Amino acid sequence: MSSRIAFPARLRPTAATAPVEVEHYRRRRVSLVLLMAVVAAFALPAMATSRSDAYQVNVWLLYSIAALGFYWMFCLGGKFAFSQAFLMGLGGFVSAAVTQGGERSFLWGVVVAVATTAALGAALGWVLRGCGEFYFALGTFAFVQLGSVYVQNNDWIGGQHGTQFGLAPPTIGDRVFLSDQDVFWLILAVLTVCMVAAALIERSPARRTALAARTNPLVSALSGVSVRTTPIMFLALGSALGGLSGAILAHWQGSVALTSYGPDLAIGILLMVMLGGTGSIWGPVIGAGVYVFLPTTLTGLEQYSEVVYGALLLICIVAAPSGIAGGVERVWRYLSRRLRRGRRSTDVAG
Repeated sequence: MSSRIAFPARLRPTAATAPVEVEHYRRRRVSLVLLMAVVAAFALPAMATSRSDAYQVNVWLLYSIAALGFYWMFCLGGKFAFSQAFLMGLGGFVSAAVTQGGERSFLWGVVVAVATTAALGAALGWVLRGCGEFYFALGTFAFVQLGSVYVQNNDWIGGQHGTQFGLAPPTIGDRVFLSDQDVFWLILAVLTVCMVAAALIERSPARRTALAARTNPLVSALSGVSVRTTPIMFLALGSALGGLSGAILAHWQGSVALTSYGPDLAIGILLMVMLGGTGSIWGPVIGAGVYVFLPTTLTGLEQYSEVVYGALLLICIVAAPSGIAGGVERVWRYLSRRLRRGRRSTDVAG
């Protein structure tokens, strides 16, 4: 007897309509990502009138990449991994070790960093695959502690006291990205590629499988869905984005320190996703922007930034679980319904 559940034919999309609808939806999402990338390419350099502004914009975009990875882990894979901030730092350390001495290029360092963090994310998910949500989070926290000790005590990767200096600037071919303005274009291009991939995943069977496995694992297992391997896949993908952002950040700044990727940043990445919105790929980008620019906006309250972040996280959990992106989407739907009703009323009156 087969363990798969047979759904009624009327509930299944037909071959004539489903591919067309899915392809149209994907094109809309990808087109929106490309449109926003073009807008950012024109608007952000114009808004960054000072060196500090340009620096913050670059940090925002890099944090958006890491937060997007956490979105895949947490919102799609259903796993709260405390390891994303550490994997950012590890990506920087691995890339520094690979490019040390100038024998290998910046791209080689980034590729090895991405592969290493993706493999560690997959291995971590496999080891903790049978744990519940609470113990999974504790397991990732223990992994971070063990990894931090290893980095601090091995000079080949962590250097003295978990710090590496003298990293070469990002270089692709003959192009060297030295200034913050130059690095901006590199980071924007990388973020755009990541967002396009996220837009494609949003309407893919992998996302639907992951959400089904997260919300109702028993029914999903009876339907033939692998409730364990799917979260591991998103853990690997999310960890890879953490390593990617960390490697670029390390080469841009010329150094990497383990203390910069501690619990504060780990909680900050969670706040980025929760504040921006857990139901949209734009949530991590919006949340990262708020996280980076809020302290400078609240002039004179920098020492209370942790209190402000904590209050925002509490508000998001209690009053706005869908975050800023979810609120904007609700307003857009409301206005669209009102507009359609107004058009119908006009047509009837006419």
